[in-house]
Amino acid sequence: MCAAGGTRRCQPSRSTSDARLGWHRLVPPAAHMLLRELQRQPLRVLASCFALAAATALNVVDGYYYDGIEALVYSQFHERMREDVSVTFGSAVPTRALRGLGQLPGVLSVEGLRVVPMRIHANHRHRDAVIWGYSDRGQMRQPRNSEGQLIPLPPTGIVLTDILASILKVRVGDTIEVELREGRRERRQIVVTGFMSEPFGLAGHMRADALHAWLGESPRVSMALLRVDPQQAAIVDQRLKDLPSILEVNKVQSILQKWREQSGSMILTMAFVIALFAATITVGVVYNNARVALSMRGRDLATLRVLGFSRREVSMLLMGEQLIQVALSLPFGLLLGNLLVQLLASMTDPESYRIPVSLTPRSYVIGVIITLGSALLSGLLVLRLLNRLDLIAVLKARE
Repeated sequence: MCAAGGTRRCQPSRSTSDARLGWHRLVPPAAHMLLRELQRQPLRVLASCFALAAATALNVVDGYYYDGIEALVYSQFHERMREDVSVTFGSAVPTRALRGLGQLPGVLSVEGLRVVPMRIHANHRHRDAVIWGYSDRGQMRQPRNSEGQLIPLPPTGIVLTDILASILKVRVGDTIEVELREGRRERRQIVVTGFMSEPFGLAGHMRADALHAWLGESPRVSMALLRVDPQQAAIVDQRLKDLPSILEVNKVQSILQKWREQSGSMILTMAFVIALFAATITVGVVYNNARVALSMRGRDLATLRVLGFSRREVSMLLMGEQLIQVALSLPFGLLLGNLLVQLLASMTDPESYRIPVSLTPRSYVIGVIITLGSALLSGLLVLRLLNRLDLIAVLKARE
């Protein structure tokens, strides 16, 4: 109500005061004190949230390496390489050689591939690569993009890896010069008819009949892809190694096993180091903030215990601020981690391999769990110190 004459200030109505009083009664006193502490030092709160978000982002990156490698392995060894054994000849041989391999005991089916090493020239740029020639009846090895989708090849022309096209600065419809690295090592020209994404290397892809016509040769193969009976795999392997025309025999499972042995230890070591570093950041930030708060407000917290506050309420006053900072940092940390993954993927040497940006929910969940677990560990360490507060000394203290 307002007094007449305007000499006194307007007083809030009783209903407004009662509403505010009722609202404040719903919020515990400890929560009021906690919010006031957060408002007193906003810059420190922001800095702590940023550090915790950075730690969470590192955990997301940790998951990216694992998920990305697994996606890369699945794409290459399960979707693309569907054969059991690949055989490389010393030089291109007529396709009738496949019939001889198909008659070996234990061989279930055989397909051929024409592989031509080359150097592609486009203006002043060049790169070494290979041309893969695919049979239109092949099932074990067909051109697939990074998502595992089958790419239909045109009847003429060449389809380049998108990274190779980007390096050479060529577009669909451009004519490139190809320097062959086998036979008479001639130079030929061919039209670029498309691009496709691949996880490994630099290559061109053509239909086998188009490649034979472009090279001016009869149908030939450089590799043979075999599916074999698992019970006779050792016999097939020995028979293949005894053939003089065969340069190399590779088992897909052996290649995959070597890949996992070499990259697996590296990934585990990297994951451990990143997770340890992220956990150290989280523990350091939470423990340091809580320890400083305990040093500055230890006497006040003990006094609250004397005045009747429960141990749980006093603990929430000390650690509630840290919990709020951790909760605020998590969504920003997940977003920052996603951006960091995109940056790291763009910095990988694209000419060797491309780790796909494959972040599963597991990566985000693990990032959150490691951050929360590290924060919980810090909180337990500080709460042990809080429980040692000397209440008797507070009672005897003089103002």
